[in-house]
Amino acid sequence: MFNFQNFDEVFFFDSDACYDAALCDTIIANRKQLEGLLIDNVLKDGGIKRPAKYYPPKNNADMRALHKAIIESTFPDQAKVSVLYYILLHFDASTGGRVISTAFEESAFLPKKYQITMKGLLHFDQREFKEALEYLTHPSITPEYTEHTLENLVKYGVECSRTDGREDFTLALTYYHSLQPVLKTLSAVEHLFSAIARTSVTEAFYFCRGQPEHTQRHSFEMLISVVLQNSTPETIADRGIELINLPFSKEEESWFEEYLLRGGGHGLRKAKDIVILRRIATGKFEESLEVKTANTRTVNGLNWNTLANGVEYGLGPRLDTNTMSTLADAAVAEATNTNNDDHQTSVQDGDNKFQKAISAWRTIDLTSLIPSLDNTASEIVQYQRDSTVQRKDLAQKTKDFRKLDDAGKLAEVKGLLKAYQTFIDLLTNHSKSTNSAFLQVYSSLSEAPDPYPLLEASVDSLLLSEDTLPKVTQENEHLQKSVSKLTSQLEETEARLETERSARRTLEEGLETKVKEVETSWAAVLEEKKDNWEAKEKLLEDKVETQDRLLTEIKASYEVTQRLGQADGDENGAGRGHVTSAELEMVNSDLERTSVRLAEVEARNEQLLVELAQTASQVPSQPALNLEDDPGYMRLRSENSSLLRKVDAARVEKDARKRELDGKMRALERETALLKDERDALKSKVQKWSDYEDIKQELEVLKSIEFSTGDDDELDVPESAANVTDGKVENGSSGRPKGDTLEQLLLARNKKLSDELTILRVSHQDLQNRLQAMQEELSKTNGELERAQHLNATLENDLANVQQETANAYPSGASVAGTYVSRYPQSSANVMGGRKGRISPTSSIISGFDPRSASLGTTSLEALRSGEPVGGGSGILPMITAQRDRFKKRNAQLENELSETHRTVSSLRQEIASLQKDNLNLYEKTRYVSTYNRGAPTASSASSYASNPNPSTVQMSSSTSSGLALDRYRSAYESNISPFAAFRGRESARAYKRMSLPERVVFSITRMVLATRSSRNLFAGYCVALHVLVFFSLYYTMTGTATAAAGPLAAKVAGEASKAGKDTDWHQEGFSGKGS
Repeated sequence: MFNFQNFDEVFFFDSDACYDAALCDTIIANRKQLEGLLIDNVLKDGGIKRPAKYYPPKNNADMRALHKAIIESTFPDQAKVSVLYYILLHFDASTGGRVISTAFEESAFLPKKYQITMKGLLHFDQREFKEALEYLTHPSITPEYTEHTLENLVKYGVECSRTDGREDFTLALTYYHSLQPVLKTLSAVEHLFSAIARTSVTEAFYFCRGQPEHTQRHSFEMLISVVLQNSTPETIADRGIELINLPFSKEEESWFEEYLLRGGGHGLRKAKDIVILRRIATGKFEESLEVKTANTRTVNGLNWNTLANGVEYGLGPRLDTNTMSTLADAAVAEATNTNNDDHQTSVQDGDNKFQKAISAWRTIDLTSLIPSLDNTASEIVQYQRDSTVQRKDLAQKTKDFRKLDDAGKLAEVKGLLKAYQTFIDLLTNHSKSTNSAFLQVYSSLSEAPDPYPLLEASVDSLLLSEDTLPKVTQENEHLQKSVSKLTSQLEETEARLETERSARRTLEEGLETKVKEVETSWAAVLEEKKDNWEAKEKLLEDKVETQDRLLTEIKASYEVTQRLGQADGDENGAGRGHVTSAELEMVNSDLERTSVRLAEVEARNEQLLVELAQTASQVPSQPALNLEDDPGYMRLRSENSSLLRKVDAARVEKDARKRELDGKMRALERETALLKDERDALKSKVQKWSDYEDIKQELEVLKSIEFSTGDDDELDVPESAANVTDGKVENGSSGRPKGDTLEQLLLARNKKLSDELTILRVSHQDLQNRLQAMQEELSKTNGELERAQHLNATLENDLANVQQETANAYPSGASVAGTYVSRYPQSSANVMGGRKGRISPTSSIISGFDPRSASLGTTSLEALRSGEPVGGGSGILPMITAQRDRFKKRNAQLENELSETHRTVSSLRQEIASLQKDNLNLYEKTRYVSTYNRGAPTASSASSYASNPNPSTVQMSSSTSSGLALDRYRSAYESNISPFAAFRGRESARAYKRMSLPERVVFSITRMVLATRSSRNLFAGYCVALHVLVFFSLYYTMTGTATAAAGPLAAKVAGEASKAGKDTDWHQEGFSGKGS
């Protein structure tokens, strides 16, 4: 059964398998060009966060780590097998076939679609895009990573334009049209749109219309930009005409002109030209004349000015030509001036770069800046020392202040606050001086350019000039010598030519007379040359024989060395063998050169013999040609001169190239040395600062502990947290938030530790008292034990003496129940006794004494000490032994009871400590709850403040049976309160006492109203009810006043009306035609 989790089964062909260096370099280069491989995305999907760490595997350990990472990934098993199949595909190139991958397919039963997918990924990662698309577009697989694939295919099309001179986006468009993937990222959409726009303007236009409304304008502007920027000079005209002939909508028309005239496409080349053509194509002739371009290039006798004149002539009287020409001239002049200014500005910027740098650093004036910074640095160091000293002093004062009692704290709080204020002033002055120094340096250096590139360029040029100046001087001298030499050669050649001409004339005059002389001279020359060549031939033959003999000797010595080579001389033998092989190669090369030279000499000798024979057979009257007049000789001479010149030029070029490489090498060496120094400096700094985080953390903790002034809010945190019940405080406020700061946590922990310290101190005092008492008891017990041991030893000795004396005592002495001891010696007893020292049976029975054992002498001190009865009865020794056993048993019982008592006392003390802590917490909660008690009267708050100067404590009655306990808990609670909180309470009480009586009344009423939620709600309801009552009363009063005023007025009107009715009768009014 195939197990892909086993490394040896996967890499069955080689257990030490890994990628070679060339393949790893290729994979890394492809990853950089593709901005990530597709296999990287696959590994990331499986939970491998850093695929570049594992892939490519440069050695067998990396390969095993990659295999382990794949096995431990979150892939399903089929996907893991597929990734391993991808890795094995690289090994097929070394075998020249598909042996390894085919065997893996058959062993793992890998489905065909997974094989196709992995092969497609491999070809794509190897930048074999055509082969990759054959697999990635297969109908049986689901396309993945389409956006990354499409972006790289578009980039590949752009790279084709750089190599072949033409863009080819066929692969990208084929991939898109085949799969029709959904593109989610804006980058992928832009890459696809760029490929479409570079291929077909019309197709890109309609693709733009198919985009969402919020991206249509961006795509439209991108289309225009691609047409104007990414078109070649041969295709920009056709693509521009295709663009202006598109059926734009009104909105698209406005986008077109706004982008090219006022938007981001204003600076594109031929932007205004495209706008003019678009307006002319759409019949906007008058508007086309409003756009003026600075392009005056003439194409086939036509330029923009000619076109504008033609449009103006065609419009006729519909256009004010004078105004338009003026506008055109102004636009052209403005464009020309702008271009000239830009050109001049760029030139001046290029020329004045060094001047600007020099002026900027002259303004900085380091000679005066550094001394001022030295003073500032010394001040900063002094500030640091002072701050360190004051911080230690302040920390010591704070510790001493915490150890004081309340009265001492009240007396020392002003001095401590003054010390804190002095330290704060010191820190403020330090911060101001540091900030001013930094701003001074920053304002000076902010405008200055980086001097490093300028200095580096200057140093490189200086070093280059120093290196090249001697060589240039030497080359100049060499060239001068060459010129003088060539001049002299030219003069000699001219003189020789003149001489030859005169000689020719002389020879022509006396040609026949000198033919024989020439033949004889040539014959002598040939004979001499022949002799010379024969001598050289003989010499070379001797040399060849010598070389053959030497070669034979070297071969023999080599064979002897090979045969005599031993293990103890491997290194020397290897060296000698290497030298011998080198000598052998040199000899062989010499032999080959000698053979070639000998063959050439033989051929030349034969040629000379043939020429000699021809010369001898020629007519003697034929004039002998001068060597100087031979065309072949002159051709060879000219070729030789040209070759010499070429050799000189090549040597000069080689020297120049060598100097250039030397300069680059020195620059690289300097950069390498600088980088090494920087690396060493950085390493030393990192080593020095390795404990920076620990020191920083410790410093923060120390600051938080040493300089915590016990802020009111921070002190209330533990109190409020202690009074939280079921996540809520009784006055409705929530508990402390979860995100407490470090200072708050430390303060809470500090208070908790203070509580625990108090409890531990009390427990420690109790334990010390108990320890002292137990030590006293132990000393007493030891004394009693020593006395008892002494008495016990004395008793044992007495008993031994008693038993010894009993053996010789009188019978009457032994008959007193074993309690009487005879004081007479044995001899006197024997004399006085009539029974010769024998004991009566009755006495022996009573006393438990066995005369037989006494007569046999078996009684011994060891038997007495072992507790065995001396006689057959029960004398005093068994009674003492029984009593001792009872004492032992009682002692064991007492020890058990004592241990149980100790355990009980320990558990009870622990329970008492926990109960004291719980009671203290309950007392704190009670104090907190009693402060916000809704049922308690609030009118006596002023009196409570007057009677108790600490407002954080509440006067509670101690007249009950638990008054002493409350007093004890009150004292413990108040001892744990921070001195700053107590100081705040006393200050509040003091301020309350300074109030007048009305102010106290108002303050008490306000506290009573704002004490609880119910009182606040009742007061708000009271105010609302009072306002409603007032408004209702005012309304009712106003209504009653109006009714009372209207009654007399109505009576008066009614009376007047009744009087008028009595005088005249009623009649209907008529229309008189006049106004009343």
